[in-house]
Amino acid sequence: MILDLQEVKKIDLSKFYYLCNDEYKAYFSNDRSYYKLLAYISTFFSNQTLYEIGSEHGHSAMALSYNETNKVVSIDKIGNSVIRELLFWPNIDFRLYEGIYQYIDEISKSPFIFLDACHHGVYGTQFEYNLYHFLSQDSFKGILLIDDIYINDVI
Repeated sequence: MILDLQEVKKIDLSKFYYLCNDEYKAYFSNDRSYYKLLAYISTFFSNQTLYEIGSEHGHSAMALSYNETNKVVSIDKIGNSVIRELLFWPNIDFRLYEGIYQYIDEISKSPFIFLDACHHGVYGTQFEYNLYHFLSQDSFKGILLIDDIYINDVI
């Protein structure tokens, strides 16, 4: 996979604007936004299941769903306010964080995982490290993209 900034800039996420507040519309339209990068990355896969760990409001899942041939599984803890309309988005499946280890076999078979879970505190950094360690020890052959890894010293 070779990333091309000019191609990233061409990504049009306007189909999601009606789901976004003004702050996220600005992120989705910014040429250097990582949302455009996620959408671009999704175009390298076809008929695959991509994972996002750390849904929060669902914006990264939205961007990963750009390539509609793929299924996006987004996992987060109870209580985060996923955009309600996204619960019915045709190629996004939201799941609960507390059960993440029951999905570990299917996660490790994915060609792409975006890890953007809690980065703060012992639980957050330990979770990220445990998942990274498990994938590196398992037969994971895909791409693991980790957001905000500078926030902790563990990884």
